[in-house]
Amino acid sequence: MTAAPSTGTPVDVEAVRTAIERAQETLALPGRPDLAPLEAELRAHAEALLPAAEAAGAELWHDSLEWWQFQSRVSLLRGVLAKPRAVDPLTAHIQVSHLAADCTALLDHIGAKQ
Repeated sequence: MTAAPSTGTPVDVEAVRTAIERAQETLALPGRPDLAPLEAELRAHAEALLPAAEAAGAELWHDSLEWWQFQSRVSLLRGVLAKPRAVDPLTAHIQVSHLAADCTALLDHIGAKQ
């Protein structure tokens, strides 16, 4: 399944979901697995999903609770994406966890449900 953002670039929803599942599995592993490739992949998916999510968000009733929650999530995600990639294991773990949750929320928001 693909979601077509307003930019016209299709988003491979299955690839995003696979990355999210891999993140959840990897974060549950003991020790400190290398999260850099997974973080980079989730960042790319989040950046690809943002235009479609923002287009869907523009249709929300402005100043509604749902609109404010959406705007807050997008603002926080943009802040995460603006920061450099994590260099220490704890920060990488936290960023991968947040990026996986953000990608899930963006998919839900654009209506890319299974």
